[in-house]
Amino acid sequence: MPQKLFPQYVKQTFHSTFDPEKHDHDLAHTFEEIEYLTVDYTALIPHMVSAIQEQQSLIKNQEANLKQLKENQLKQEIKIKDLENKLNQILQANK
Repeated sequence: MPQKLFPQYVKQTFHSTFDPEKHDHDLAHTFEEIEYLTVDYTALIPHMVSAIQEQQSLIKNQEANLKQLKENQLKQEIKIKDLENKLNQILQANK
């Protein structure tokens, strides 16, 4: 995955390993090259910090929106209760 997002931080690396099964007097056949990819995770730190900061900003905005929605809901519940009380008063007066 880092290879697609940040190819500049992914490097192809080779490692020589000793293969005892192939060991003979000819050292050229004794070692095997293994190819693998490495990631420079240290170089990714600024990107990760930036992503976390962006995420925190979104969380704060969502918390503020949720608080506003809860306040609006409470106001609506109070208005409904007032209207119910007024309706009950009207119904009681018309009996």
